[in-house]
Order: sequence, then C-alpha cells, then structure tokens
Amino acid sequence: MTDIAVTIPRARWQEFIAGPCGAGERRSYTIYGDKPPLIAGDHLYFVAHGRLRCAIEVDRVAFARGGHIVIGWFCPALTVRDSVAGFRGWQRVNFSRADLLAFDGWQGEGVSVHRSRNADPAAGLPPYAHGKSRSEQGGSSA
Repeated sequence: MTDIAVTIPRARWQEFIAGPCGAGERRSYTIYGDKPPLIAGDHLYFVAHGRLRCAIEVDRVAFARGGHIVIGWFCPALTVRDSVAGFRGWQRVNFSRADLLAFDGWQGEGVSVHRSRNADPAAGLPPYAHGKSRSEQGGSSA
C-alpha cells in the first residue's frame, strides 16, 4: 500500500469541488511528471487551504500526455488533526489511515476566497486579464 497526497491550489479549489465529490462517485485526477506509485486500493489524498480534505480510492492509473490520470472512487470526506502545508507534485503520506477523522465541512471550512479588487462578484472572476483595470489593460500607451 502506497498512499500519496497532492495539493489543490487555492485558485483551483472551487473548480475542484464543482466536479463529482460525493462518497462513492467516480473521479479522476491528472498528476503531471513522474508516475505515482499507486495501484488499485491505494488512496490519493487531496490537500487544500492548509488541510487534508478528501481522497479517492484508486481503481487504476492510466498514462496521459505529460502525466498520469488516477481514476477511482471518492471516499467519505476526511482529514487529520494537524494542518498540512501545500507542496508541488505528489508525496507519500506521513500518517496512517487509522489517524483519519470524518470532515463534514471539508468543502468550505477554513477556505479563504481571494478576489481581485476589480473582480465581478457575480462571476467570481476578474473582468480583465490578471485582474487589471480598464486603463491598465491597454498598456502604457492607452
């Protein structure tokens, strides 16, 4: 058994939870770079906003351009007592499955939403590229 974890960047958290994430739902996740040492029955854990938040039980790992797609079944939401710092790539977990706790508020508890000062609150996205204002958008000659 080799369980690993990946970090979901803060800016992509809302996109991540918009996908299938109920216990027992099928989910896939692409890991770029080296092939993760996962086989059927292992868990892929997801870290976001400083906490372990959820996992999928691996069904299979398939090659994809530039990376590997991990396909599995969403587990009930879980976490560990301690905070977990984000990291790049994947890494082996340093806890056992016995350390896991149920985490009912996994999608929103402790999640900070950063918005550009030029953001459209209805859309949740900045109205111009990189959150620039209309005058900044055109460049210095505008």
